[in-house]
Amino acid sequence: MTVTTFNQKANSITQKAPSPAGRFLVGHMPEFRKDVLALFSRMVQDYPELVQLKLAHLDTFLVHDPELIRELFVKRASDFPKADINLHVTGKALGNGVLSTKGACHSQQRKLMQPAFHHKRLAGYASIMSAYTQTFLANWQDGEIRNIHSEMLRLTMFIVAKTLFDADMETMADKGEIAAETIAGNQYWLRKEFSYGFKVPFWLPTRGNREIKANNKRLRDMLQPIIDQRRQGQIEDKGDLLSILLTAVNDNGQPMNDNLLIDEVVTLFSAGHETTSNALSWTLYLLSQNPEQAEMLYTELDQVLDGRPPTFADLNQLVYTEMVLKESMRILPPVWTLSFREAHQDTTLGNYHIPQGSILTAPIYGIHRSPKYFPDPERFDPERFHPEHGVDLPRYAYLPFGAGPHVCIGAQFAMIEAKLLLAAICQQFRFTLQPDQDIILDPLITMGPKNGIKMTLEKRKITS
Repeated sequence: MTVTTFNQKANSITQKAPSPAGRFLVGHMPEFRKDVLALFSRMVQDYPELVQLKLAHLDTFLVHDPELIRELFVKRASDFPKADINLHVTGKALGNGVLSTKGACHSQQRKLMQPAFHHKRLAGYASIMSAYTQTFLANWQDGEIRNIHSEMLRLTMFIVAKTLFDADMETMADKGEIAAETIAGNQYWLRKEFSYGFKVPFWLPTRGNREIKANNKRLRDMLQPIIDQRRQGQIEDKGDLLSILLTAVNDNGQPMNDNLLIDEVVTLFSAGHETTSNALSWTLYLLSQNPEQAEMLYTELDQVLDGRPPTFADLNQLVYTEMVLKESMRILPPVWTLSFREAHQDTTLGNYHIPQGSILTAPIYGIHRSPKYFPDPERFDPERFHPEHGVDLPRYAYLPFGAGPHVCIGAQFAMIEAKLLLAAICQQFRFTLQPDQDIILDPLITMGPKNGIKMTLEKRKITS
């Protein structure tokens, strides 16, 4: 591409980004709607640094190079804030929660919530995770066929309800289906609106808007009484996340108002179980397809745990367990693309010209399958993440929890949960995929299996 402009700040020549031909007026939107994962994967292969696509009226840049990702999401994050369309669409379901705000507002909310994820509290959360998993698995029987994805959704929902609200399994059991349906329904409509390429006003009585509002009411009607009950008594730190939110004050000494509190509760409840449940579902599926790696996992669990349930103290020794999870989140990442960023003025990224109003993202699903960073990328190989002899990856070639100021606030919580649950589940059971079912990737706001994953359970004989 020929030189087009001169970048005074970087003192270097800038160029126009490569852009494959699309259809008249709509550009690449038909491919985006038909199979966004295939489109993103192909773009990573063909354009290793970045590429400009036309999604209806949106000029969209897919950023693939780790150094450019670092520049976009970390070094110059303030130059590329969350895109207005991103905030508008996610805000329909999450209000003004931490995932749907930007700038000073986001920083303030994140600061208020950060103590809830302090390392000293994680051991307490881990105890809940371990105990709940043992209770949950007691209902599983040898030879049963279960939809593993539905099971993981239920288990992680019980755990997030306890760690967030101190609400026990019995309290949440009758509400689990409501929560799962509302969150899944909102994900469907939010993803659909993203595919339009423009903001649909929330006051407009479209079917999507009506269903999102109905789902929001159902979810808030379920969660609000828990908050109200807590407010009626003396507000104290009960060791859960809600205690932090109720007692948090901003720089002016003011607590969260009720609207913001419920938005944050909904955000944490929604995000706090679905990404982990997707990660576990995909991991169990991949293990069922890779028996050699599954046997290595079973061997580690038997040797480290010696027949007892896993605890927080075991985590550092569960090295292969973590490798399995990391490789699973590489091949089938629950967060399959980072939230859109927007250029509010003409600028550059690296040596590429970025016009004002452009949308930018990092397509994680495609980047994680790039042979440039992951040889034989379709192969399930946990050894890639061996702490001593794994692949030497660029820092931003692997992004399961995002990057920069908007990196997942609960990343450490999620990894502890995923390791403990995977260890407990695979300590007790093997899994065989039921034949004659299509495992379909469903890239909504997060990526799960569209119709679930049916598995046959086989009770393991635990050896030591």
